[in-house]
Amino acid sequence: MKKNIRTYMLLTALGLLLLGLALIIWPEAAQTVIVYAIGAVLCISGIVSLIMHFKTLKNFAVDFGFFNGAILIILGVLFLVKANAVIDLLTTVIGLGMILGGVCQLEAGIRLRTLMLPRWKAYIITSLVLIAIGIVIVIDPFKSAKWFTIVTGALLIVDAITWVWGVIEFRNHIVEE
Repeated sequence: MKKNIRTYMLLTALGLLLLGLALIIWPEAAQTVIVYAIGAVLCISGIVSLIMHFKTLKNFAVDFGFFNGAILIILGVLFLVKANAVIDLLTTVIGLGMILGGVCQLEAGIRLRTLMLPRWKAYIITSLVLIAIGIVIVIDPFKSAKWFTIVTGALLIVDAITWVWGVIEFRNHIVEE
């Protein structure tokens, strides 16, 4: 295996492992840091948009740079000032999305049953599980956000393990140049 590919894969695995552990060990802090980072990026993007608007404004041309910049800054400040509310809102939106996705899957499962196709039961069961999880998330978004963060951390650790496994599996199949 090429040394630079192996190094990249192992560094990626290490990064995923550390991020996964951080999400598991400090889920609330991780959520807050992520929301603050998004808020900062929104503010910076808004400022850049405003600067570009005033730099390129010629002869009162129609340009939405000012509007876009202002909206991005307002959203960024909202993320920075009301981080917990943003976490709850985003978690609630994810829960609603899961409910909606579950309902769509339920309809697909019912159609599969009507068409007498195999595995319709799996569609219906997974859709009901998805709807139930979505309802739990909507009912208690803050606690759900914590568990969602922990599960994400665990999945990142699994992803890190697969990167390392990839290095092990492919070490003899990629020829050094």
